[in-house]
Amino acid sequence: MEPNSSVSASTTRHLPVIRVFVSSTFSDLVAERNALAEKVWPELERYCRQRGFTFQAIDLRWGVPSEAGLDHRTMQICFEELHRAQEASPEPNFLILLGDKYGWRPLPETISEAEYARLHEHAQSPDEQRTLESWYRRDGNAFPPHHILRARTDSPDGQDYTRVAEAESRLHDTDAWLAVQETLWAIVNRAYPVSLLTGRFADGTDEMPPGVRFQGSATEQEIWHGALQVENAREHVVAWFREIDQTGRNPEPSQLKHFLDLLPNQSPDPVAASALAALKTQVEEKLGAGPINPAICRWATDASGAFTGEVTTDHIAPMCETILTRLRSLILRQINDYWKADLSADDATAGAVQASAHTLDLELRDHHRFAQERGPVDGFVGRDEQVRTLRDYLQATTNRPLIVHGPSGSGKTALLAYVAQQPFPPGAESGGVSSLILTRFIGAHPESSTLRGLMTSLCRELRNHFPIQEPLPDTPQKLIEEFYAQLAHATAEQPIYVFLDALDQLEAADQSRECFWLRSQILPQAGESPCHARVIASCLSPSPEFPLESEACEPFRRLQARGLLSEEELGALGETVAAQLLRRWLADRQRCLTKEQWQSVDAAISASSPSRHPLYLQVLHERLRGWRDFDEPTPLPASLPLLIQGALEQLCQPNQHGPLARIALGYLVSARYGLSEGELLEVLFRDPEMHSQLEAAGKSYGHHLPPEANRYPVAPWARLRS
Repeated sequence: MEPNSSVSASTTRHLPVIRVFVSSTFSDLVAERNALAEKVWPELERYCRQRGFTFQAIDLRWGVPSEAGLDHRTMQICFEELHRAQEASPEPNFLILLGDKYGWRPLPETISEAEYARLHEHAQSPDEQRTLESWYRRDGNAFPPHHILRARTDSPDGQDYTRVAEAESRLHDTDAWLAVQETLWAIVNRAYPVSLLTGRFADGTDEMPPGVRFQGSATEQEIWHGALQVENAREHVVAWFREIDQTGRNPEPSQLKHFLDLLPNQSPDPVAASALAALKTQVEEKLGAGPINPAICRWATDASGAFTGEVTTDHIAPMCETILTRLRSLILRQINDYWKADLSADDATAGAVQASAHTLDLELRDHHRFAQERGPVDGFVGRDEQVRTLRDYLQATTNRPLIVHGPSGSGKTALLAYVAQQPFPPGAESGGVSSLILTRFIGAHPESSTLRGLMTSLCRELRNHFPIQEPLPDTPQKLIEEFYAQLAHATAEQPIYVFLDALDQLEAADQSRECFWLRSQILPQAGESPCHARVIASCLSPSPEFPLESEACEPFRRLQARGLLSEEELGALGETVAAQLLRRWLADRQRCLTKEQWQSVDAAISASSPSRHPLYLQVLHERLRGWRDFDEPTPLPASLPLLIQGALEQLCQPNQHGPLARIALGYLVSARYGLSEGELLEVLFRDPEMHSQLEAAGKSYGHHLPPEANRYPVAPWARLRS
């Protein structure tokens, strides 16, 4: 169930990404959204790219997959994508487009136990009660428990509740589903009547009232999440209104279904019109910039005066200019803040200069965030002995590096990330000691993927503390020499700790995987003076997936030959710790399992030691968090390859994501350096199989892409990510 509490939008920008969620009704604003896709979004992409940023417009009205409606996850996907925009892009992140249509009002996908009880009280017959019980199923694995609207592909009685093809190959809801929907709406309308919309703003906008969840349009619900119940909306929300001048002769109401809300008898819906007017007023008040002057258009007619089924379009060019100007202003402010610059609106080159100047700051920010994600200080479970070993090494008198090794998925990254963030037990470091910690997760950032880049980055960070006037060396060997020379600045009061995770992820250039650069003695000993620098690194150890002779195990072979490996490899977690870790992860997602489901999990993690490796447990957790208490427990594969294979097969099912998952993953694996989200969507759009699927979907559902589209729609991609 979506939270109703007031939302504080993220104020910390982690990446140079502008992500704007577009909220609008569908059928009445097609021309406007086409124009934005053709004129405004490409210009903002260019504008941001020139200044070291990326721009993404998230318009889920294009390419909405049928499956999202059949499994009742449309609103969930919308809210998740909106939240991603808010997290990635504190300002701007939300664009409101409102015309004369209030729009589609969905049945709530998730309801609380109290809301379900209220609905049950208003079911007036045994048939209505059975329908409610069959379609809103209680999920006791949620915390707190709630009821979820059953997927239409999961028929409770064998009837077809999906969609069938009729004239012109268009798909339409089956009569069976229409009957169920009518019954559910009858119950909802009694328990939460549409009249609740009248006073929905009386108590402010800190929380979205139940009346909106049950009777509000999808667009209004998005606006609550994106603008009304967030702080400082004026700083990150842009709104634009359009109104149709209906003072002259109007077409027959039955011809206006794409532009106005109509009742079943094809007359205008006064309740929807009133709800829309109140929503517009509330948006104006929330943004605090005074009334939003709506663009005015009229019904379009042909030479004979007959209605063409469209509205006039002379308002569209000014609309594009208005939205472009407003967004560009907000974006420039964010660019200047991120690069710590003072660029003008016309400066198209300084962004690259600023990007170069802040490369190290941005890289360190990425590594810090990666450490928090992989080894959270408040969420790390187990490995007490290994943590103690690493901490003892940091405080010992030694001049040798410590190499942690273990098979893929054994938790090396999490261990190093945790200790790097908390190298001593809380409160243990005292007496004026202030350690300098350098952490690199090799492969997690482009700068750390090569030996030259890794050494350049480390030397730059060390120069921040121990300045050198000369330019940085330009060869790996000289960079290595400077790195170790800088480590000599370590003292008892300021020891230097270097954490290097995943030596096997280094690119093969410069013989980096031979690890010749990782010295057996950190510093050349001068008499009895102790070394106050420490280096902790990790590498892959042999396994069935990566045998000893594989390229990935070259660091292991080289370091083993030099006697630098720790005595014990990082092995599997104990059964108790593995189960504890799963319970913690599930609890973080407000999920749990039934006793019978836990028995299936226990059988899997006790079957073999690889099934207690953290990576296996993480993938298993992603599967378990989708289990509802009414789902029958199934046998779980006891190996990571089989677990991943099962997950991929599930994703590729026709009623899930079809070929999208297979093709997208294929391109990601094939790309040497990976693909950004925008690049992947461009590649998918040009893939013959995916393009054919888009064309077929357009014919079936009428969701045609903008004429100048050059990317795969965000909507099905967002559903896959969800």
